[in-house]
Amino acid sequence: MSDELAAKALELEQELIAALRDPSAAHGDLRRRLDSFPRSARFVSCKEWLGIAADVRLGCWRRLTALQIAIDRCISFPCELGGFTITVLAPLAADQQPFIDLSIEQNLPFERHPDEKVYVAPIPIDTSIGRAGLYFALSQASPSVMRAAVYPAADSCRDA
Repeated sequence: MSDELAAKALELEQELIAALRDPSAAHGDLRRRLDSFPRSARFVSCKEWLGIAADVRLGCWRRLTALQIAIDRCISFPCELGGFTITVLAPLAADQQPFIDLSIEQNLPFERHPDEKVYVAPIPIDTSIGRAGLYFALSQASPSVMRAAVYPAADSCRDA
């Protein structure tokens, strides 16, 4: 990533973090700002994004948006399962219960590969269709998380 793009990414990241914490910021405005920026641009404030996702005082859509941004823009895949658990799941208290094996499920938020097992970690964010989950694909060859996704999307929240 070029220095100019990195500087713009950092500026946008700080604006989005502030906006997600601002109760008057609208979901659609934040989504448009994020979508107008290249998906290849990486963000560096993973702890801040995960802090927003874990903040029970904030609305559902804000928390799910922050978690998806952390997954999409801060975490590099593949990553070691232990590091993923400590970095992503622990701040959300999603490491307190066993992961649910979804390897035979058909409807997943990402494509399953034959050499992977898929798990979900329920996260304490209630949506209009139930509790949210952090889905992740684990390589069977090594304890590496290959990809992850939040389901349902922030649009499913009553407060979106």
